[in-house]
Amino acid sequence: MWKAIVKGSVVGALVAFIWSFFSWVILPWHEQTVNKFENEEYVSWALKENTQKHGIYVYPFCDGDKAVTKEEKKAAWKDYENKVQNGPYVFASVSPNGIRYNMIWNQVQMIIALFIASGIISYLLLKSHFTSYFGRVFFVTSIALIAGILVNAVNWIWWYYPTDFTLINMIDLVVTWFIAGLAMVPVVKIKHQQG
Repeated sequence: MWKAIVKGSVVGALVAFIWSFFSWVILPWHEQTVNKFENEEYVSWALKENTQKHGIYVYPFCDGDKAVTKEEKKAAWKDYENKVQNGPYVFASVSPNGIRYNMIWNQVQMIIALFIASGIISYLLLKSHFTSYFGRVFFVTSIALIAGILVNAVNWIWWYYPTDFTLINMIDLVVTWFIAGLAMVPVVKIKHQQG
């Protein structure tokens, strides 16, 4: 069983990594969903002046839960709703002191993450009851679809991620693991066939 999981992890990670490179570097669809600020220098100054540490920042921020009385809470939420509706609304990961950007290290971390994900998927594939090739590929693809809904759709609902950004990332995730599934299924043998 472990041999099949390791094989599936290696094959799945490599195929998913190659597709991800193609998807992000060759295809234009991800680039079309990310926008540039008009005045980057001013935005940079504003972020540095108004953030203290690396983290997630939201504007407007609601302090309604800190209010003492029911009336204060109601007023805080009303103020928040007005600000949200009038804009701007921002949900951002901010590193005011910059980051140590290293493309090679990022790629290594990506391969490790894909290897772990492929290992978990391989284990689930061994435990599945699907026996046909495309039934097993569909099983792998379904895991990606579930992950896309749990992550991308939830961020679209609660953090107002743009619809095009959400859909493209979900589609890319499903395509990645469909292609990876095509390669993983032959090397991750069904348990009863390993006998």
